[in-house]
Amino acid sequence: MKQYRQTRDYILFVEAWCLLAFARLMIYFSPFKKIVTLLENNPQIEKTNKKVSPMILNEISISINRACRRSFWRTKCFEQALAGKIMLKFRRINSSVYFGVADNGTFMAHAWLECEGQMITGDKGIDKFTIINKF
Repeated sequence: MKQYRQTRDYILFVEAWCLLAFARLMIYFSPFKKIVTLLENNPQIEKTNKKVSPMILNEISISINRACRRSFWRTKCFEQALAGKIMLKFRRINSSVYFGVADNGTFMAHAWLECEGQMITGDKGIDKFTIINKF
């Protein structure tokens, strides 16, 4: 059982690491309109969306955090939210990416991913950001 768990964690880590690289390339090379198509929820999934296990959401969150620590490219909030959104879409789970801004003397922007009330990425300090858009 422990071997299965380690293998599953490793596979999720590799998936998150590759999707973080993909997300970085998308942000760098693609127009935002193209990225929005990835962020939009699929209405067909909403009809069949069953109760999502908090365990898989937690595993995805942990795998993204681990992959960020071991990446040599930029893995800020937007990359993390985009990678997490893609991981959840692969599993036919709808989620929401939020974009927020704050002006505390300096303009700041932030993105975070949420699924069924559980924060997947970017949960630190979101209370100081005003939501400007949700996908």
